[in-house]
Amino acid sequence: MSLDTMEKLLIVNANKVDPNAKITNVEKCIVNNTEGELVTYTALISGLGATYITFITSKDSGTIQYTFYTLSSYFDKVKPQVLDAISGLIF
Repeated sequence: MSLDTMEKLLIVNANKVDPNAKITNVEKCIVNNTEGELVTYTALISGLGATYITFITSKDSGTIQYTFYTLSSYFDKVKPQVLDAISGLIF
């Protein structure tokens, strides 16, 4: 599955909860020699703003998605810990 298709699936699923959910940032990255993308997107869930950051990668052996989320008001505070967790992933 292409990364572009994976991005579209992320937002399609988020739109099921919030029709106004949107991708706010996409960055190419390499995590432990594995190329992928960090996709940040937002949605309202039960009236609360949530921000998601997802690492996606895809290769012949399979497709992987790791998602972290928090209240949007805490995102900047926890983003460093989320990026540390993502950088520790081993594929």
